[in-house]
Amino acid sequence: MPEQTLALKLNGAEIRKVLLEKIDQALSRDWSMNPATSYDFFEGKITVSISLHDTGHEYPLDVSVGMQQGLEPAEAETQTVEIPINKLPPNVVRVDNGIEVPVLAKSGEGPATVKGIRYKKGSAPRSA
Repeated sequence: MPEQTLALKLNGAEIRKVLLEKIDQALSRDWSMNPATSYDFFEGKITVSISLHDTGHEYPLDVSVGMQQGLEPAEAETQTVEIPINKLPPNVVRVDNGIEVPVLAKSGEGPATVKGIRYKKGSAPRSA
């Protein structure tokens, strides 16, 4: 029996992984954040504002973290990056972010079990 994907909800760890990946992608697109540049100092503030949805309930989450590292400069340049996150089905989010998709699999005579399979980005596994 081939595996059958399951449309399970995203858990907190999966959501955190997606958020960190989106932040990394946004910073990687900026020329000033490439490996060939170096800085004496950096400071900043990361603000995350997301809305978690579960069975008709909405849980807003606003987190702000300040940071300062290195030798303090005389004058610093500030950049702001906004990262939109679109509503997508859980398994599409998993595939697009390299997270294992839960599947129901049966091997031999034993009972079916839930395991995770990593699909190639851009592929869309069928959900149960």
